[in-house]
Amino acid sequence: MLLRFNSILPRVAFFAVMGAVLLGACVARVNDEEVLVSQTTLLEFAREVVDAVPAHGGYEKDRARLQELVVGCEVELHQLERAELVAAEIGNWRRGSAYADIAIAYARAGNRASMERVAQLALQATSSALEWQAQRVSVKVAQANAILGLDAEAAKLEAGVGEPEQGKVALMRAGRLDAAAFDAQMKTLDEWVATKNFDLVRNASAIYVELFRSSMGNQARCQRIEVGITTANAALPLDIRIGNLLALAQIAGEQRDAAAASARIDASMALIAAAKWLPGDEIEQRVRIATACAAIGIPARALAEATAALTLYDAKRIEIVDIDRATALRSIASAFMMCERPLDAHACFARALDEGGVNPNARPRAEDLAQTCLALARCAMVPTDAMWVKLHAARASLAAPW
Repeated sequence: MLLRFNSILPRVAFFAVMGAVLLGACVARVNDEEVLVSQTTLLEFAREVVDAVPAHGGYEKDRARLQELVVGCEVELHQLERAELVAAEIGNWRRGSAYADIAIAYARAGNRASMERVAQLALQATSSALEWQAQRVSVKVAQANAILGLDAEAAKLEAGVGEPEQGKVALMRAGRLDAAAFDAQMKTLDEWVATKNFDLVRNASAIYVELFRSSMGNQARCQRIEVGITTANAALPLDIRIGNLLALAQIAGEQRDAAAASARIDASMALIAAAKWLPGDEIEQRVRIATACAAIGIPARALAEATAALTLYDAKRIEIVDIDRATALRSIASAFMMCERPLDAHACFARALDEGGVNPNARPRAEDLAQTCLALARCAMVPTDAMWVKLHAARASLAAPW
């Protein structure tokens, strides 16, 4: 059939639609096996990107931080053997932190032998670390032990840690407290909140949330916990308050309490509306709302917030520092994937690749490229051939000046 175009506009529209259809076919026609292969390929590509960052000359910390991000993604995707290989290559204390994250994953899977083996590697990697670094790793290893009910070992590892790390092991025990232990834990948390110490109040709020999750069905407990959360939130920065409210919304969603979930989403939105945000920060908050709405089954609201985040990005792009633009676009893309809008997600990821390539220095470009690969893997998105061309071109451009 021959199609006639009477002007350039219909012709442009036709090819735009056809391009979208073809792109949609490329994005949508995948199965679980293709996704797994794609995720593995993206993780390996991200590792190659990070390997391009110099291991000397002042870039050691950047390289180690990016390697830990790769490990974190591999842990999320349950590729623990690959995660161990990358962790072994990290050159500073973050090797211990990465191993500890893997140990937590093994603990969650009920694999005590592997947890203990990797936990030992984590602790060994902190022999020359600063005190706060070693404490962070020790507490993560303690968390792994607590997950498996090895409370005595967890207590030894946790003993004497500073305020930023206090309470993180209790977070893992929140779901298995009897009445006496619950009362003792609540007394401690209330005392922490009364100190108004930021680290203690923040950590207390996280434990309150987990206690709330494990106390559903016990109205007296839940009411008491809500008082604690409200008191803690009043002393915390807005982004943490919003995070706590969204966590409660998710718990309500899990309990199929739509009214409570919506009320907490509304409260989060009110906090966002009442404050002045930098564009990048406001985008982050709207993405959090979109993600929460998608997770608890409010798809229309999720899509509206994801779309609002993209609209805000387009309106305020010039006000966002160039090295932060790809971060914003990746988060919006991930929200669109949560909303089951792969075409919109693909478009945002493609824009993130473009924005991440503008800095004249290779180090920030490498960081953006690696993080875009990790985000694609987390979203279970299979890049099109055209996107792979962009990814390889960006990798090839990584050279001095760093």
